[in-house]
Amino acid sequence: MITASQPCSSTYRFPYIQPVLCRHHMKRLLPYLKSLIQALLLFILISVAVDWWRKPNQPMQASSESLHVINGNSTSLETLSKERIAVVYFWGTWCHICSYTSPTIDRLHQNGIPTLGVAVHSGSDTEIQSYMKEHQLQFPTVNDSDDQLAANWKIAVTPTIILIKNGKMIHHTSGLSSYWGLRSRIWLMDLFYRSEEHTSNSSHALATRMPSSA
Repeated sequence: MITASQPCSSTYRFPYIQPVLCRHHMKRLLPYLKSLIQALLLFILISVAVDWWRKPNQPMQASSESLHVINGNSTSLETLSKERIAVVYFWGTWCHICSYTSPTIDRLHQNGIPTLGVAVHSGSDTEIQSYMKEHQLQFPTVNDSDDQLAANWKIAVTPTIILIKNGKMIHHTSGLSSYWGLRSRIWLMDLFYRSEEHTSNSSHALATRMPSSA
């Protein structure tokens, strides 16, 4: 005898009963799926609200400011993000969540995404280099030993991750982030701004072709 508690399977003696049983199981699962979707939407809304509350503020002239990396090189956000999206990562050697996020940032760096770390209140260059060597981190990092850069950007929490394009902040997030989560954000932001730039260029080209009125 086949009861409704039996699983849906292709091994039933009476295959025509299987769709009925599957529909019965789906009806039982629907409330759980609905609760799962509601919880996911709530999580997304809370994440967006928290990110909005923690939104950094890009200082004037920040894009052209020379930044000295602890390996001896210098760069600027304008140079780092010219015609591409770059990741600026505010972190600290003392930050517990950063110990999970930093390998993700390093993986982005290893896979060709321009990255720049800003080590907040993390000691001397030597101490930061020692920490990064111990944890096998290779992304370029600026030493913000006096917290001045973090204060200028109004960084509320570490880790904070900022996406920059052509020297301007276009997106940000904070807290724990996964590799594919960040890759998807980078891809979406790049797609959005490419589309926006294309629309702007098309509008400008159309305006230049239009004859001026007398």
